[in-house]
Amino acid sequence: MVDYHARVRINRTDAKYQNEKLNLAIDVNNLSGQQIAGIRFSMRAFDVFGEIIPVEGEESHVFSIRCAPFEPAMRIVLNYSCDIGNIPIQIDITYEEVHYSDGTVEKKERPHKKLYYYQELEPDHWRDQEGFQLLRKNFHHAICYAEKRNDGWLCTCGRLNRNRDDVCPECLEGRKKVLTAGTREAVKKQAKSERDELVRNKPHGFFFRRG
Repeated sequence: MVDYHARVRINRTDAKYQNEKLNLAIDVNNLSGQQIAGIRFSMRAFDVFGEIIPVEGEESHVFSIRCAPFEPAMRIVLNYSCDIGNIPIQIDITYEEVHYSDGTVEKKERPHKKLYYYQELEPDHWRDQEGFQLLRKNFHHAICYAEKRNDGWLCTCGRLNRNRDDVCPECLEGRKKVLTAGTREAVKKQAKSERDELVRNKPHGFFFRRG
């Protein structure tokens, strides 16, 4: 599942309750393509019965975390501590605004989600080893072959991008390079070329040494 409108992605949130305080570690990716200076989040906490637990006296607590320099395609963990009256069983966190280093602010848009599938390569499997190694030579984050699809283009990092996207926000690889060198056909062609080059450079004939 990919959200085409997402500027950041919250991968996971770890929470520890101690002395009526909630200490959060929020693992996020920058999908915006720009350097982020800060993120504004909203949070709600629930008890074992599904009832809302007030955080800082609010049913929906809004807070901001500065995080510059948070570069495009980078992944970081942001820490935040707040007052809470009880041990939460569930915590829902979403971002509301992204503040960029150039001073611009972008509010969260209504999600534009797309469900898609891809075949991830298994680097330890003999059938995938050659292709995986060649992909990693050209694309550091590669996990699968690139594909041109009707609903977008699949990057070698595994993200489906819109047809109008020239750069993958997940790994910052350009569409032209990905679809030129990262497809299954392109990798097969590169593998054959490298094998042919080895054959050409391999010494031929016999050498005799006179006694």
